Amino acid sequence: MGRADAVKPGRHDHPPLARAELPEDTAALAHYLIGKLVVRALPEGIVSGRIVET
Repeated sequence: MGRADAVKPGRHDHPPLARAELPEDTAALAHYLIGKLVVRALPEGIVSGRIVET
């Protein structure tokens, strides 16, 4: 599978973040998001990527 290939929907091991959990300070938010997954559902499937730097 290539880096831009979509995968089929399945079991989700990572629940969505609640807005209430997110820090309000920009720098704190950036630090909090390191290592988190960004997931997007497209007609072709689900694509995701891990935040590794800000």
